[in-house]
Amino acid sequence: MGKSTVAFRFGKIVAPDVPLVSGWTRDSRVGEVVHPFSDAVLASLSTAFATKVICRVDTYKRPGVTHASVSDDIAYTHAAKYLAAKVVADMRSSKLASCKNVSFPAFPDHTALDTTELEHLGIEAPSPAHVLDQFS
Repeated sequence: MGKSTVAFRFGKIVAPDVPLVSGWTRDSRVGEVVHPFSDAVLASLSTAFATKVICRVDTYKRPGVTHASVSDDIAYTHAAKYLAAKVVADMRSSKLASCKNVSFPAFPDHTALDTTELEHLGIEAPSPAHVLDQFS
């Protein structure tokens, strides 16, 4: 494709109003039971971070493939507990669910990408908590 080709490979990019996570926050606030998967992970990125990566690649004129995701996977259960703690909610009434019981094509064992290329752009991959902070 040529030496000046640029490609991006992002983890899942989510806006603050993504129904799953905003639903956990909303339900936790009012004492509703949430059902996070106990056997699945996520590595979501904010739209702001994805935009920053694109702009930095353009500024540095770096061709090739740039991978961008959060630094580590986080279990759905840990994400739900983190959000509940942020809104001072009690997670004791939560019921763990299994991703094996839903009709979804696949839940990979790992979702975070190798982010070493970001170092060349002067960017540090955000932690999962940093991304989850946008939801509380």
